[in-house]
Amino acid sequence: MTLYQAFMKVLAKCIYRKPEFIFEEPLPEGEPLVFTANHSAADGPVITSLYFPRPCRPWSIAQILDKRTAPGFIYYDFFAGPVKKHKKLWRVLSHLVAFLLRPLLLAVNGIPVYHDKRIMNTLSESLEALDNGTNLVIFPECPEKFSEHINDFYGGFAKLAELYYKKHGKPLKFYPTYIAHSLRTVMVGKAIEAPPPQELPPSVWRKHIAETLRDRTEALAASLPPHKVTPFLTDEWYEAYGKYWSENRMQDYWKLSENELKNRSRKSKKLKNE
Repeated sequence: MTLYQAFMKVLAKCIYRKPEFIFEEPLPEGEPLVFTANHSAADGPVITSLYFPRPCRPWSIAQILDKRTAPGFIYYDFFAGPVKKHKKLWRVLSHLVAFLLRPLLLAVNGIPVYHDKRIMNTLSESLEALDNGTNLVIFPECPEKFSEHINDFYGGFAKLAELYYKKHGKPLKFYPTYIAHSLRTVMVGKAIEAPPPQELPPSVWRKHIAETLRDRTEALAASLPPHKVTPFLTDEWYEAYGKYWSENRMQDYWKLSENELKNRSRKSKKLKNE
């Protein structure tokens, strides 16, 4: 960890106070574990990076790990910038959040998550981490709302269980995790073991694993006292980008910050040539 990253970590701890961790069962020793958590906007990645009691590598959106695309991604994803007034202000805030958040994710060696063919790089690096005994934290929520506490879960992350079983001949353990920032509480539920599918098609089985973890996460949330929920995505996000989800065009959404860079590059070249 660089001096800069250490400083940013101290600063982040001043903003995010340490939560109480509640475990429904003791965590086993000597084997890699996967924790699936609600995103809770930026709260989930920050809190797990700062305080999780087991060293973990988080899954992190590739665009936010890249210095060039991080501010643009935060502008679109965190702030839904295009529907905000005073867009220049939100651009400045996006750079500030990237300045604060990105060093934390780099310090904990986040695994880049892609939403195209490069997802195989994500899975390969994750499997290698598990093989080395490293725990993972994954935030599998998708834009589809599920309850007052969480969104529905993508199922692609469960592919890890297939790869892990194929290589090691034993199931991978997933732990549903709910982060309630307003209560300063993180609940970790009982493990769900994921043996390989036998009668079910792999895609159906992966969906089943995701839905089981989603339901367990919701149960953890419902077991807590009534609390203010930090949503995964704001109403403004749906106003700005809901069409990408409803029209099954999320690939276009994920490319927004990358396309922004390409457009800037083209404009810069055009100005130079004039």
